[in-house]
Amino acid sequence: PLHDVSKSSRQLWYERTDDANKTIGYGCSWALLGCAGILDNSAEFRVQELELQTIQLQSEVASLRTQLDKCKQDQRQALNPQDLEAGADELFKKIKDDIASFRMDEAKKKAEEFRQKYQSTRVAKRMDQVQRELAIIGSAAGELKVEKWLQGSTAMNEGKVTLLVFFEEWCPHCKREVPKLQRMYTNLKSKGLNIVGLTKLSKSSTEPVVMDFIRKEGLTYPIGKDDGSLSKRFAIRGIPAAALVKGGKVVW
Repeated sequence: PLHDVSKSSRQLWYERTDDANKTIGYGCSWALLGCAGILDNSAEFRVQELELQTIQLQSEVASLRTQLDKCKQDQRQALNPQDLEAGADELFKKIKDDIASFRMDEAKKKAEEFRQKYQSTRVAKRMDQVQRELAIIGSAAGELKVEKWLQGSTAMNEGKVTLLVFFEEWCPHCKREVPKLQRMYTNLKSKGLNIVGLTKLSKSSTEPVVMDFIRKEGLTYPIGKDDGSLSKRFAIRGIPAAALVKGGKVVW
């Protein structure tokens, strides 16, 4: 009997041990299934990241292709100097037309386009002066200070539109324009137009010579001697030249 009891105890222990092993085995199986689920989610996230990276790379490739096409176009233009000069000349004329029509914003945009495309052309030398003139558009005009008034006197802050005309009596182009300016002044003075003639008495000019020129041409608008500061402020490099001031700002 003792032998039987002992045997029964061993069998019971084996059975319990077997049950425990099965329970552990089931637990490990579920744990492994859970790990597999986590691995599946990580793989899915990784795929999404790769897809996003692919989209980004495709966008960068497209951008590089666009830049390459532009470089090729620039090279083609550089290889054809005649077409390059023709394009520069055409754009320069459009800029001058915009300025003449007071489309200053459009002129500035085209001037920037010219700077980027045609800076190496012969036309660029003429464009340099235009760009200097455009740079002062919209800036404060300041006070109208002259070295000496040769005829009359005026200011730019009297609420009028002021046309500054830079001239010399020896300049043939200036002489051609002076009668037109006088007619304009006569017709529009009562409507608020102010015209000011400015001379530096350069070359052979003297004050008596200019005064004789004023009388001969019958000029009645104010004329002053510029010591060079006004010419510099309004980016004047040649004559005849003009600048238009309104509301204290340079508008043309």
